[in-house]
Amino acid sequence: MDEPYDHERVGPIPLYFRGVGVACGRYENLIVRALEILQGSDPALLRDACFDPALLEELALDPRAYDHSHPANKRPNYVFGEWDPHFIDQRGFYRRYVARRLVLEAILDRVEHRGELSEEEALLEGSAVLAGTILMAAGVSGAGPETHDSSVTLAKLIPHIARYRDAFYTALLEKAQGPHGERLRAEAAALRQPFAGARQHLNQYLAQHRARQLQQRHLAMVLAEMGYPEASRAEAQKIPAASARLLSEISIRLTVGWHRVEQGDLAGAAGQLPEVEELLKRGISCGALVDPWNVLGFQGLYPLFHSVEDSVRDNRIDELVQAVEQTFGLYARVISEAAAAGDGFQSATWTGEMRRLAVWWDRYATVNVAEVERVHGV
Repeated sequence: MDEPYDHERVGPIPLYFRGVGVACGRYENLIVRALEILQGSDPALLRDACFDPALLEELALDPRAYDHSHPANKRPNYVFGEWDPHFIDQRGFYRRYVARRLVLEAILDRVEHRGELSEEEALLEGSAVLAGTILMAAGVSGAGPETHDSSVTLAKLIPHIARYRDAFYTALLEKAQGPHGERLRAEAAALRQPFAGARQHLNQYLAQHRARQLQQRHLAMVLAEMGYPEASRAEAQKIPAASARLLSEISIRLTVGWHRVEQGDLAGAAGQLPEVEELLKRGISCGALVDPWNVLGFQGLYPLFHSVEDSVRDNRIDELVQAVEQTFGLYARVISEAAAAGDGFQSATWTGEMRRLAVWWDRYATVNVAEVERVHGV
């Protein structure tokens, strides 16, 4: 798809406007200090990071729930944020940086649960890490659409980002004065990296968040397939990302449908199928499920960067294809059972519904992609 569906669009929440200042709220002090750190950083380092504080017109928050199962998360530094690719000035520079809520919450978690650290020390270290993540993410985005061409690969870019990241934290550590500076240098010597406490807390927070989400997602799907709808919903509701809840609801209805077929309730089983179809189309239109056009357009892959070699298999396609295949399977079972029972009218009705779904699915031509499981409706 060249353009997103209407229900995929979301507006970032402004946290800072140039000439206006930082918005009041939980993130205010953190962002104020982070911007001060960036403005006082070495201009040469900022150029390496494709970040010019003078070009930052807006810093905004991505309000969406973070979905660790989305293939975009395999893109280096994606979790930290990015320059908004749709906010470009007439000279071709990005002007709005969008941060992820998850990162801000992870950094604030250490500030709010700082233990023996003073609030000022915890805030300074958190702001330093926020500034560092902004520089790392900006390096991947580039200063504008023309910064990275197809010859630039992630294998070449990531070492460059790692070098200026280390230089940034080292320079910041050298500026630290007094008892706080002495503690930071002792911490760096013990843990072998500047600002190690705050940086490692961020990494551990993100790792735990990812592990918990993937575990709950897997458990929700297993419970749905086992026929425990309420338990599945309870696990899925713990995950803010909509994709897990939609897939859970689809699996619940398919499982209920198969159980009702076995009980001889064909009408009840068939009643689940329109709900499954509605959930599939709703998920696609809001972006929670992969757009089927992507299967043909990207050959079952998800591009992580401009170069072709930086692509990974899109795992969401397998989930969508499996859901559609199971839906066709339930349709076929209901139709065959109705025909075997001599109910020609219902069999013909449900056959028509299945053909209508098949026409909708087959237009995406997923069977033309060799790497994707073949599911042909008609």
